[in-house]
Amino acid sequence: MISSNSLHKSNIVFVFRDKNPNLPENSELTALFQGERGRGAQMVDDPFMRMKILDVPQMKIQVALEGNRLRVEDLEARAPEDSIIIEEGVRIFKDLFLNRQVTFEGFGFNFEIYYQHSDVIRIGDLFNNISSQPLEIGEGLMDFGWQWTTADKNGFKTDGYFLKITAPLEFVIHHNAHFKLREIPEVKEFKKLFESSYQKTHIVAESLKL
Repeated sequence: MISSNSLHKSNIVFVFRDKNPNLPENSELTALFQGERGRGAQMVDDPFMRMKILDVPQMKIQVALEGNRLRVEDLEARAPEDSIIIEEGVRIFKDLFLNRQVTFEGFGFNFEIYYQHSDVIRIGDLFNNISSQPLEIGEGLMDFGWQWTTADKNGFKTDGYFLKITAPLEFVIHHNAHFKLREIPEVKEFKKLFESSYQKTHIVAESLKL
């Protein structure tokens, strides 16, 4: 039984069909946050990796252009109902790409959540259930995990999960929820999708037979 959980990471990612889209200039990124909101912001531009990263400490978010993806990260890992990355993410997307000739292909959410379990998770037994070569006497299993992906019947949404048991009483789930949409939803609906995807991570965690 799960006794507690802790959100360590959350972000929203906008994906473009073009593998090499016309990326905004550095000045466009730094102009996203004016005045006090942008105080202390730092910009990193790596042309070799085709990556631009803007850290905004006053807002506790990070904006990253990674090839054909725009990522907005909540550096404080706030709970979805308190997070600002949906509102800011939609604004940033529109400011940077609304007037650019790029094809929007979809968006996704990523959550990384640590769970405390009330009972010892016997990773050796779990490993032995799927391995034809069980652990030898004296051989220790440091961690254990697996991943899986589900899709709805229309292919509109996929959910990818990576589970790792990190301690006898702890495991972590990384959940990627991806939506194939050609248009950005309204902020209110966007937040509902964000919050429901977060809650689905908990439902999956509770369903695990550990």
